[in-house]
Amino acid sequence: MASRTKRRWGRCAWKGSYYTGDFWERGKCNVYPEIPDGWNSGGSWWNNQTPGTVARMYGKSDNLVYQTPPASSYDPTGDWGPVWYVKPC
Repeated sequence: MASRTKRRWGRCAWKGSYYTGDFWERGKCNVYPEIPDGWNSGGSWWNNQTPGTVARMYGKSDNLVYQTPPASSYDPTGDWGPVWYVKPC
């Protein structure tokens, strides 16, 4: 949890579980950036946006894979396997 609390951005993702490994921060709303290459399993994320804001994760065919709970929310043991794109807000 210490690594997660060091970040001050709103939409953060890590390649590894418990906020470890490569770090990826998204800043623009209504943009669907593709997740980094090699993020095929495991991982973690922190949605620290304006209270109530959700992020959505989409698969290869633009199908909704997961919607985060309203901010502030996080998952230390997520799974990037089925995710191809993230709409941060």
